[in-house]
Formats: sequence, structure tokens, C-alpha cells
Amino acid sequence: MRSLALFASMLALSAIGHAQAAADSALIGVRVERFPSFPDGEAALYRYLSRETRMPEAAREAGIRGSVHVIFLVDTAGAIHDAAVRRGLGHGCDEEALRVARGMPPWQPGTVLGKPHAVQFVLPIRFDERTRRR
Repeated sequence: MRSLALFASMLALSAIGHAQAAADSALIGVRVERFPSFPDGEAALYRYLSRETRMPEAAREAGIRGSVHVIFLVDTAGAIHDAAVRRGLGHGCDEEALRVARGMPPWQPGTVLGKPHAVQFVLPIRFDERTRRR
């Protein structure tokens, strides 16, 4: 339960409220009213990450621990686009985090001025001794 609360705190702090400026330059600097959300909420996201994330053998052997921060765009339909590693760990963890992020189901899109809008999001994906083996 404690790790779920810590994860939820990290998740809330890591959301980036950048409205996609390329889509509408008039929205630069406008605040996101509702951030994108995983279907069925944060607890479901935590379960998804726990179920899908596998510790790469090279990372396990090297004793790697920490989080890979993946940045991606949630479009107006909730699809995930342009996933990239913002802060990585190496040893196969970055590739695994991208695989997991790209495989997520569609999210609920964020809103700006009451309408669905593309929003960037940063998701920390944790790797430690509790992460499943490959």
C-alpha cells in the first residue's frame, strides 16, 4: 500500500501539462484542466505496470535499481504516441520501459478549455528486486 501511495505521488508530480503547441499556437501556456488518465485509474495503471514490466537479465546481474522516465504524448483519442526515454537506467531497462509504455491501452485524453487535447505525460517505470524476471 505504501508503494502504491509513493507511486501515485510520483505519478502526480511527473505529469507535464504542456498542451500540444503545434496543434494550436493559441493554446501556448494554457493550463491543462484534466490530465490524461489510464483506464480505470491509477491503481489499474500500477497493476498494469507490475504485470507487464520485466527486469532484463543484464540489469538484474548488474544490480540495477531505479526508475526509467518515459515521456509520451496522449492524443485527443487517448492513443500513446512518440514514447521516448527521458531518463534511463541502461542495461536493457530503457528498452523494456518503452515496450511497456507503447503497449498500454488507450488513455482518457486530457482536456484544455473543456475539449480533448493532446498532452505530454511523463511516466516513471520502476525496476527493482520486485520486478518480475524475464
